[in-house]
Amino acid sequence: MLRQSAAIDYVAQPLKTARAGLTGAAFLLQSVFAPMAVAQESAPLSNGDAGVAIAGLSGVYAPAGAARVDLCLVVALDMSGSIDPVEWTLQTEGLARAFEHPAVIGAIQSRGSIAVLDVTYGGNVNVAGAQWHVLSSAGDAARLSAYFRGLTYDRPYDGGGTTLLHALSDSIDHAASCPNPTADRVVDIQGDGEDDLYIARPNRGAMESPDATRSEHNKMAQELRERAMILGVAVNGLPIMTQGEELADYYQDHIAPDGRIFPAIGFADFERAIILKLVAEIAALPTDATPSMPIHAAPVTRRLG
Repeated sequence: MLRQSAAIDYVAQPLKTARAGLTGAAFLLQSVFAPMAVAQESAPLSNGDAGVAIAGLSGVYAPAGAARVDLCLVVALDMSGSIDPVEWTLQTEGLARAFEHPAVIGAIQSRGSIAVLDVTYGGNVNVAGAQWHVLSSAGDAARLSAYFRGLTYDRPYDGGGTTLLHALSDSIDHAASCPNPTADRVVDIQGDGEDDLYIARPNRGAMESPDATRSEHNKMAQELRERAMILGVAVNGLPIMTQGEELADYYQDHIAPDGRIFPAIGFADFERAIILKLVAEIAALPTDATPSMPIHAAPVTRRLG
């Protein structure tokens, strides 16, 4: 478990963030992700070759070391129809760089050992990663970063809505099936819009009812909230706000009413937000404490026409 004596103490440094509209998001990626030097460890992966399949979750594999983790973290990435290739890369590269950041590595090492599983969502299709990734060192984190960089923009469906509640339901189930039943369990869910299958386009064919209404959306959100509480799963949200601050309110009201919200001001701000989020979750900071540390992401300075 977390050693309280290893509390994280970082100096705040304001991050200048581009607040211009991000429609199209055809930005130069190198202008968003400035070079960052990170110390890497050469320790070998300690997970071991043996592993176990997670009961009830076909295809999800847990290395032997996963049975000893202190935290199981499910990260849900948005690949709905509104996400273009550049926005997808800003998510995956942001996650990759976050797990290379000294603040996140320090939180992992203070915690002892964590397991991470990714879920990609869009439409009524959610795709989970093949296995839990066990992290206890900078070397393990570097391998996870490489994994995120390898996630390609390859939808298993044509288009697809921002199906947050569907993704949240599956993510809660994955977190509840953590290889260590005594570990903390957290769901990270991110996206650039509300659950449009239940609200914006009620006749499109929602998960349970083709005539879903906002009241049905709110009912399902409440059921998921109660299920997460019963299963001991904490839910936190990262709304990617591209058209105003209303999305953060939606996440707070319906997606993570008992958790924390870490808004990103557009996709260019995602790296900063996910680093703060991961540090708070992995270090098990109190809900009224928000970490701050130098973030080495350059502001967006130009876009392609």
